[in-house]
Order: sequence, then structure tokens, then C-alpha cells
Amino acid sequence: MEDYKIIVKELEENFEILKTNFKSVPIQIKYVTDIKNIINTLPDSFQIYKDKIKYLEPGIRKRQFGSKQYEGNDFGNIFTKLEILIPELIEELEVNGMYLLDNSSENDNLNKISNNKMKNTKIFIVHGHNKEMLEKVENLIYKIKLDPIILNNQLNQSDTIIEKLEANSDVHFAIVILSKDDYGYSLKDGESKRKYRARQNVIFELGYFFGKLGRKRTTILMEDNDNFEIMSDNLGIAYISYSDSKWEINIAHELNNAGFNVDYSNI
Repeated sequence: MEDYKIIVKELEENFEILKTNFKSVPIQIKYVTDIKNIINTLPDSFQIYKDKIKYLEPGIRKRQFGSKQYEGNDFGNIFTKLEILIPELIEELEVNGMYLLDNSSENDNLNKISNNKMKNTKIFIVHGHNKEMLEKVENLIYKIKLDPIILNNQLNQSDTIIEKLEANSDVHFAIVILSKDDYGYSLKDGESKRKYRARQNVIFELGYFFGKLGRKRTTILMEDNDNFEIMSDNLGIAYISYSDSKWEINIAHELNNAGFNVDYSNI
């Protein structure tokens, strides 16, 4: 049995025990720790998953709430994160594990992965009111032979917006378009300090995909303007500039690095 199949089996077994014994704190601690140890033994190609499990620490501990202390347990939140992360990791292992875990050189493995087209070719596009940017990004995804997912184009099925987002977010990559659709300013500074900003639903979905996919699988395409508000939490995060004549190539490179088999011939 290949190494990646052993890892998949161990992850599935550990998580199944967690699901059936989730009320037991000792079991929480043991099996979340085991899952973390399994993931941490993976090579650097799986760093996105190592980052996601870094702060998952189950167990009872004292917390301060105002002037009182109480005992709390974060397992519900931990379990929710693992419910998303474990299936994603297992799919990644099943698609690319035989290459990422073998003893070949890193370059050889990257070439093998690029030839092993990812089963999930859907790319989620988050957008605001700039139709030109949306259409060009959508056309780019079609040109490189991948499948764009735009929320407004999906069936509603009587879902709320968040339910619709969750139902259509079974993707391995998201492109978030930040366009200057709104104005914003703090009450302290006043309207004279107002700046352009993206729609608030766009910022929400950006955070959603950062949490679900990680930063390496979420790319931001930004409409340039000196007066565009940059969220303080996102300072230091790289943006692709829409005014850069190579923005299409830059997005294609991000997708290629994420394991997609990108067709550059039409860019």
C-alpha cells in the first residue's frame, strides 16, 4: 500500500472516532493531537494544512469573562474546522499524494503534479459591482480551460445567501475582485477622510475563503486607486494589480502553483 493511502486511512479512522465520541474530552485531546501529528509529518507541499491545524488545541481550560472565571471547551469550533479540512486534505492526497510523498526531487514532483490534472477544476470568483473586471476574470478562467463559479449564476433552491455560498464553495481556489464600489470613513476622522472600499459582502466572502482554503489558494485582484482603503488585517498580503498588463499571467501562475493544470496557450 502506498504511503499516501496509509495516511488517508489513518486520517479517516481518527476522525471517525472523534465524530462518534465528541463529548469525551480525553478522546478529543488524543485524536485531535493524533490528527495534528499525522498532518505535521507531511512534506512542505502540505504547509497550507499545517498552518490550519496549528492552533487547534482541545481540552478544558479556565477563561476570564469580565470579573469571573469559567471553564470552557473549544471543541465545537475545532470539530467544524476539521469537518472542512480533513475531506480537503484527503482529496489532495488521493489526487497528488503519490507524487508529493515519493522520494523524487521537488522539481520532478511538481512536473508530475502539473501533468495530473486536478479533478476539481472549479474556481470561485468573488466580485462587486465592476462588471468589466468580473467578465475579464471569468473569460480568463474559461481561456485556461478551468470552470468559473459565480454565485449569481447558481441556482437559488430557496437557500439564504450564506447557504448558497456554502453549497457552491466546493472549490480548491478562489479569486476575489476588490473594486471601488463603496465609500467608507471612520466617524472619528470624518467624511473628508473617506476612501473607496469594496462591497462588504465581498470582504465577508474574502474572509470566508481565507478560512476555508487558506491564503495560498485565495488570490486578490485589486482595482488600483491611491484612495482605496486597505483593510488593516490584510496589510502585508500580496495583491495582483488590475492595472498591471500581466495580471492574467499572474493569476494563471497562482493557479498553476496551486496544482491546477493551466493552459497558457490562449492568454
